[in-house]
Amino acid sequence: MTVNHPRSGAPCKISPRGASMIMRKVRDQPRTTRQDLVNDLKRAGTTVSKKTISNTLRRHGLKSCSARKVPLLKPAHVQARLKFANDHLDDPEEEWEKVMWSDETKIELFGLNSTRRVWRKKKDEYNPKNTIPTVKHGGGNIILWGCFSAKGTGRLHRIEGRMDGAMYHEILNNNLLPSVRALKMGRGWVFQHDNDQKHTARATKEWLRKKHRKVLEWPIQSPDLNPIESLWRELKVRIAQRQPRNLKDLEKSNMAAISVFHRVRTGSKIGAQYDQEGNLIQVETREDEEQSVKLAEILELLLAAGYFRARIKGLGPFDKVVGGMTWCITTCNFDIDVDLLFQENSTIGQKIALTEKIVSVLPKMKCPHRLEPHQIQGLDFIHIFPVIQWLVKRAIETREEMGDSVRAYSVSQFQKTHSFPEDEDFLQRKEKAVKAVLDVSEVYKPQRKYKRQVEAGELLDEESRVHSTLLEYGRMSDYLLRYGFSKQTKQDQAEERKALLTPGSQATPPGMTEGLLEEEDLQAAEELRIKTLMTSMAAMATEEGRLMASTVGQIVGLQSEEIKQIASEYAEKQSERSAEDRPARYGPVQQHRRIVTSLNKQIQQKTKQLEELQAKHLEVKSGCEEAKSKLMEATEQTEGLEKELSALEEAESQADTGLLEKLRALVGMNENLKHQEQEFRTHCREEMVRLQQNIEDLKMESGDDTEDEKEKCQLIDKQYNTDREKLQKIRLLMAQRNREIAILQRKIDEVPSRAELTQYQKRFIELYGQVSATHKETKQFFTLYNTLDDKKVYLEKEVNLLNSIHDNFQQAMASLGAKEQFLRQMEQIVEGIKQSCIKMEKKKQENKMRRDQLNDEYLELLDKQRLYFKTVKDFKEECRKNEMLLSKLRTKGAS
Repeated sequence: MTVNHPRSGAPCKISPRGASMIMRKVRDQPRTTRQDLVNDLKRAGTTVSKKTISNTLRRHGLKSCSARKVPLLKPAHVQARLKFANDHLDDPEEEWEKVMWSDETKIELFGLNSTRRVWRKKKDEYNPKNTIPTVKHGGGNIILWGCFSAKGTGRLHRIEGRMDGAMYHEILNNNLLPSVRALKMGRGWVFQHDNDQKHTARATKEWLRKKHRKVLEWPIQSPDLNPIESLWRELKVRIAQRQPRNLKDLEKSNMAAISVFHRVRTGSKIGAQYDQEGNLIQVETREDEEQSVKLAEILELLLAAGYFRARIKGLGPFDKVVGGMTWCITTCNFDIDVDLLFQENSTIGQKIALTEKIVSVLPKMKCPHRLEPHQIQGLDFIHIFPVIQWLVKRAIETREEMGDSVRAYSVSQFQKTHSFPEDEDFLQRKEKAVKAVLDVSEVYKPQRKYKRQVEAGELLDEESRVHSTLLEYGRMSDYLLRYGFSKQTKQDQAEERKALLTPGSQATPPGMTEGLLEEEDLQAAEELRIKTLMTSMAAMATEEGRLMASTVGQIVGLQSEEIKQIASEYAEKQSERSAEDRPARYGPVQQHRRIVTSLNKQIQQKTKQLEELQAKHLEVKSGCEEAKSKLMEATEQTEGLEKELSALEEAESQADTGLLEKLRALVGMNENLKHQEQEFRTHCREEMVRLQQNIEDLKMESGDDTEDEKEKCQLIDKQYNTDREKLQKIRLLMAQRNREIAILQRKIDEVPSRAELTQYQKRFIELYGQVSATHKETKQFFTLYNTLDDKKVYLEKEVNLLNSIHDNFQQAMASLGAKEQFLRQMEQIVEGIKQSCIKMEKKKQENKMRRDQLNDEYLELLDKQRLYFKTVKDFKEECRKNEMLLSKLRTKGAS
């Protein structure tokens, strides 16, 4: 027997990643619409319908529901409600059955008391059949007070006028107590009402105390806790189903639905909006004070940072915040992909796309705060504020870092095209000064007076080479001054030394004598050294006429080496003899001093060597400590590896032997492949070197064809230049075409689309309705004013007439003739009043006839409108049928 198994069906249009994206969007923004999710997926590269979005959300356990309306609670309100719940958490059900619940509500004739769903087409939303008529201020309303308990509903009382404390006492006295008796609640019942000013007034509390009524304590701002609100809702739904046309019908509907109640929560701002299907829904909006405070702080930060566009009052918060963030990012030298032609009041899709680009740049800037695009688009200033604060701080730091370079660049750019008068004078003086310096340098440039002979031996130490070079240019005096030698002559020095050694002279300080002697020794040694160096030099003018050692060497051939060796040995013997003669010439004191100086120098050298050895010892010691620590770490690591190895060996012993052999074979194969890959790479490198060498050889072989190659290169360059010019011309033409296309695109954008025209039409209709309502209201005020003014005029005439009658009555009754005249005047006055009444009645009838005529015209227009809508509907139906028939004809013709 064949059984049909369930099949998996077609694959999902939305990928798991796309489903996660829309789930995250819905979780972060529960009020987002299906169209917004369709647009998000479209930007991500997936095109789906709204039905697919609904199915995906339904698979994840989400469905579209009306948002619950809850009061705006402060922390104090939350604590009060929590205390109320904890106090009555363990109350038995019998205690709640003794509570008499009460509240007031207002029912409007035309308003948003209830919603109504209609079946219509997409473009018939403004058809009178598909709308709920509304008027300004509700068009009339009634206020009700009611009560109920677990045993049933109590009396429902209509409140006439404005309720105060006295009226509230009367309502409680005439309705509350009879309701309690009718429901047979017995003794011990508890009365409940909210914390309205009339309910908590001193007079109300005194009345309840005299009646010995127990009142249930009630937390503030808690209308949703009262169960009577459900009855108020049912009452308003029932009344809305009857569709009352005037206040009298509303009262009749209220009396018919007297057994149920509904509520409107005070302090809420109720506004009408449309959902994604075009249905009218009720939503509550509230202003968040904390968000407003954060917005003000953000604007202050942007102004302090230098973004003065935030001062423009015509811009919305989104434009100010996004503009400030973009400005800060560009100030920090980061690129952001936004349109230069910034559009204010963008659509939701444009806003989300812009915020996504901004958010993508923040991680590149290493921003420590996390921000999502929907938080910027939804104006979540609490989460935006830390990011703005960090961006402003970063922008200020960047400007401080780049300020000097930007200022220097600005100065350099300024100096390229502009200059001050002082700069021009400086440039003129600078040219003259530079010329004078060059002339002086040319005149007094160093001239070489001596040249070291070639046969002289090479100087070993660097100091001797430096002295020899200076002596070649005649710089002996500068060298002597550098070492502090005096410019006294030998005779002056001898006289000074003689004066110091005379017996009759004063005692010479030993330090001074030693210093002079040491100075003389150093001077004598330096002079000897200079003489030695000078012996190996020859003047530049006489050097050419002399016979050099190199010439002699060339003449004697191989004996030149022996001559050089003998000369060097002679110089060494001469230096040894001078060293032996010095002690005898200077005496034992100078020799001792010289030995002490030499020993001191040796001590300093040894001390320096000791310090260097100690430093090396410390370095070696620190290296030894580091090596020991590394050895310890290596030992610990080795122990850990041995433990892991033993564990692996145990696991290997317990594992499958065949699987291990297979793994070993695979590992060996992997190593073999790596080795082969390395050999192949080496072979490829060698082959590349060989080919490159072949190419070089070929180039060398083809060197004979240089002329042909040059001609070919010239032809190629000429063709390249021609093509490049042609490309430049094509680019210019393309740029011109692009500009023309951009101009045409802007002109096309200036023409509004059908959707924009529809939106404009809706806005104009709304504006016309508002203007019409205002005009009608103003006209009613004018009519009321004229009526009251006419009434005032007639009342003044009546008062004047009565005063005249009262003043002349006694005089007219004094004689018969005056009496008859008074009566005739009265008859005339009465006749004039009758004529006025007739005129007013006639005017009334004319206005009534005019009203009836306008009403008939209005009814005719309504009939024409209905006929128009019906005709349009029939026309659309016929068009649909025509399209179907045309499609069938095309199908038959194609087949």
